Amino acid sequence: MNLIDEATLAHLAEKGGRRLREHGLSARTIQLKLRYSDFSTITRAETLGVPTQLDIDLIEQSRALLRANWDR
Repeated sequence: MNLIDEATLAHLAEKGGRRLREHGLSARTIQLKLRYSDFSTITRAETLGVPTQLDIDLIEQSRALLRANWDR
């Protein structure tokens, strides 16, 4: 894993947070899909204790999922 992976992840989490706020919604579950160069794919999700629409919460949780499940 490198910084580009986490920067891309942060950008996507911010984009998701913006969409949630635009629609007056909050997220309780963060889902991450990892696809490797050989096209093998895993999906992992984490349910938050409290719904959120804050970028920092979405970024931190998605980074934790990435770090816990990165296998190559």
